[in-house]
Amino acid sequence: MRSAIKIALACQTYISNLMHMERENTFESALIEFLSPIIEKALERVLARTQGLRQEPVKIKPYPDLFDIKMTAEYLHLAVPTIYGLVQRATIPFYKKGKRLYFKKEDLEKWIETGRKSTIEEIGEGVRQFYLNEGLKKKDNRKIVKK
Repeated sequence: MRSAIKIALACQTYISNLMHMERENTFESALIEFLSPIIEKALERVLARTQGLRQEPVKIKPYPDLFDIKMTAEYLHLAVPTIYGLVQRATIPFYKKGKRLYFKKEDLEKWIETGRKSTIEEIGEGVRQFYLNEGLKKKDNRKIVKK
């Protein structure tokens, strides 16, 4: 339906452009005068048909809470053999029932979060806090020993 609208609009634009140009050929003028109302009526019919149609948004299927191996690979944007390798090394949380592997969405999200790397600023802050705490402990121990 969209292509019909585009074609009709293109024809209408072409004819209106031709009508505004100076024409030396009388046949061309007669053809334009003959086709113009036909194209306009066709365009009106196409537009009338499309106005009744509602364009509904595409519904995205939410992921279920429990995945099989293929859904897990799709969800994590990894290949299925990669998922099998992670399962074999027990680096990804999974459930096994018989010969089937299952993965909980919540477990996968937590697993992904555990792989978060600290920024340089966070590492620096951690080092600073460590030295501040260690410095206090040493001072406290010295005071206790002196008493």
